[in-house]
Order: sequence, then structure tokens, then C-alpha cells
Amino acid sequence: MFIPLKKGDRVRLRIVENPDGTQTTYFDDKVRTGSLAALFFVFAAIAIVIGFFRGLFSLIGLAFTVFVLFWFLFPQILAGRDPILMTVLASIVILFVNIHLSHGFRIRTFFSFLGTVAGLFVVVLTSYIFTHTSSISGVGTEESMLLLWEVKTITDPVALFIAAVILGTVGVLDDVAVTQSEVVGEILDVDPTLSRKDVFFRAMRVGRHHIASTVNTLVLVYAGAALPMF
Repeated sequence: MFIPLKKGDRVRLRIVENPDGTQTTYFDDKVRTGSLAALFFVFAAIAIVIGFFRGLFSLIGLAFTVFVLFWFLFPQILAGRDPILMTVLASIVILFVNIHLSHGFRIRTFFSFLGTVAGLFVVVLTSYIFTHTSSISGVGTEESMLLLWEVKTITDPVALFIAAVILGTVGVLDDVAVTQSEVVGEILDVDPTLSRKDVFFRAMRVGRHHIASTVNTLVLVYAGAALPMF
């Protein structure tokens, strides 16, 4: 592995205690905090310039999500709580705050939240059934095995795997539910005389395209994350 370094770069070192009492120092990685911060500020600026207040509120929602993950979900799992239950509770809180913060406190937004929560419980059920019928161990990665060895409070890798599936699905559910709710609202705003049947079928036509593009997105996201394995 070759990482280009120049004078003044900050690096991270790993110090290992040897059996004979000596220490060996290894180069771990380069510190990239400044580059990552610059990238985030560019992302935030684009979100605000294009999305205006919606973009600003979505960034606030992002900060809230990080807060819930690092100050509630992860500590609760490390403390030995049920990963599935804790992830469901954290997801509901994240969805409630983010959906209403990003899209406004309106009745259609609230129904988007309810639809997303309903989809969340479907994901929990199908994930539980699939993982158990497929005999998934939950220790398919080096990180998961190290976690089981190092953290004694985590004893159910399958539950942790299901929690990961739930957490990864929450963002997709948020996107689909809110978009479909907005589609229905816009259709009714254009022609309030439409019957519920007409609105349903028009929204479903949009939904079918949304599902098709979402499936493709999920495959590409997974391929990108697992590219070294492929």
C-alpha cells in the first residue's frame, strides 16, 4: 500500500506492545480531517443554495441523525440492549424529526411518516424471516468477528445484522414515502375534482417508476460499497 506523504502531513501511528516489553510503532494512516471537512462544507453549500430552507433543514436533520446514532443507538447496543429493538426505536425518532423538519409540519408529511413506519415494520418482519430461513450467521465480515471477540456484551450477531439491514433501509423508505405523498398532494392541487381512484392510479404510475429507479440505485450502491470484493 502506497500513501503519498509530504512534510507537514499529520499521520496516525499504531503502537504495539511486544511480549518482551518493547514497543513497535507502525504507520496506520494519514489524517484527512481537513479534506473531509472541506468536502462536507461544499456539500452543505450546494444543499443550501439549491434547496434553500429545505436544504438547511435537511442538514440540521442530518446532524440530529448523527446525534441519535452516536449518543443513543450505538451506546445502547454496546451496553447489551437488543439491537433490533434499539434500531427500530432510533429509526422511528430519526424519521419523525427528519421528515417533518425537511418537508414541513403538514398533514401529508405526517401521513408520509406513518407510511414509512409501516414500511419499517415490514422490513423488520421480512429481514427476520429471511435471515433465519437462510441461516445467515451475521459474522461474514472481519469487523463483525472482531466485534464479537472484543465486545462481550454483544452476543447475537444475527440480530446485529438485522439491525444493520433496518438502518440501511430507513433512508430508502423515507425517500419513497415522502415522494409519493408529495405526488398525491401535487396531483390534488392541480385538479381537486379528481376522484380518489384517479389519484391512486396516477400516483401508482409515478410510484412504479420510483420503485424501478430505487431498485437500480440499491444495486449500484451495494456494488460501490462491495467493489473490492467483486
